[in-house]
Amino acid sequence: KKIKAKAKYKNGILYFRDKEISFRNKQNQKDLLATLFKDPKKNWYYDEIQEKWDDRWEDVKETNPKAKDYWKKFYSAGNDINTAVAIETQVKDFIIKNTKEIRINPKYI
Repeated sequence: KKIKAKAKYKNGILYFRDKEISFRNKQNQKDLLATLFKDPKKNWYYDEIQEKWDDRWEDVKETNPKAKDYWKKFYSAGNDINTAVAIETQVKDFIIKNTKEIRINPKYI
């Protein structure tokens, strides 16, 4: 039987598969991981994350035409997290995402 290594996250470091992957100097990835690990089994909608990051989000969303592309920063941060994890562990699907939501792959939590 294969032992599954469960991921942990603390202070900008992802602990996964006997590796320490630092996101301390990567603000969006660091903040995204901190948010996702608050409830690791949850499927997070980008709107929910944005509201946690910006308490004025409801106003901004209504008044700023560029706000509709806000989700791209989470999508891109998810890609960057997957790339960093893949380099260290060969796991390419740590983060699962689409254009509406993002989550930690349940098989790693």
